[in-house]
Amino acid sequence: MKNVKLPFEEPKVETTTTEDACKLKDLLPEPAYTRLQESKTGLHMKSPQELTEMALRYYDEVALPKLVLDFGSLELSPVDGRTLTDFMHTRGLRMHSLGRVVKLSEKLSHVQSLCIHEMIVRAFKHVIRAVIATVSDTRDLSISIAAMLNLLLGLPDSGVSHSSVPVHTLVWRWLEVFLKRRYDWELTVSNYCDIRKYAILRGLCHKVGIELAPKDFDMDSAFPFDKLDIISLVPVHKQVACSSADGRQLLESSKTALDKGKLEDAVSYGTKVDAYTGYPAS
Repeated sequence: MKNVKLPFEEPKVETTTTEDACKLKDLLPEPAYTRLQESKTGLHMKSPQELTEMALRYYDEVALPKLVLDFGSLELSPVDGRTLTDFMHTRGLRMHSLGRVVKLSEKLSHVQSLCIHEMIVRAFKHVIRAVIATVSDTRDLSISIAAMLNLLLGLPDSGVSHSSVPVHTLVWRWLEVFLKRRYDWELTVSNYCDIRKYAILRGLCHKVGIELAPKDFDMDSAFPFDKLDIISLVPVHKQVACSSADGRQLLESSKTALDKGKLEDAVSYGTKVDAYTGYPAS
């Protein structure tokens, strides 16, 4: 028994690591793989599946909480849905994560309100665009848009409204389903009762390209909009705006200093923005 030799097995860990490195090398361009290898992080030895899991974990556990932390420290100060979108896109965060941002912002009521408004605007945007797409005669566009705005933002009759919320039953069901599936967020009655309809209207006009007559709309009526209130439709398209990273950082530093009451620092940062962007900070 002393002379019996057991079969030798090669270690599988090293073999697996080598195979993962080969897979990644085949997927990446040679310069990119070389830079990754020279970074000495060991990421070039990971499999694509491992890298994906690490990226998702970083997104959920680091990137999103860091965004909310910066909101709380006033390093970032979103004032509407547009600036909120810009801040999230700048950090590579998806707007589908708005529901998660709301959950993380329990102590930041203003951030929660902005996120909820933005989710509702994006939900209503799909409805308005669908209505516009079904209109065959352009002469009927104004009356169709006005009718849909009345349905979404008007005060319906008691017979067709939700029992607890002053909104049409169909609209409430659409919001509940859409926000849950798209943003993993459950809309409550209190959330909807706190919305500002003018903020919703402004966001809709910006995203869909609706030009309205400059007047006060009675949002407490069943028909606050008339076809004569719809002036025109403006083409809306997405584009990548060229900007200076240094200029944006200086602008954000100026806003932060202003929020903290440091007027001299805010002016100093603001005057430097012109040198980078070519236009004065306002």
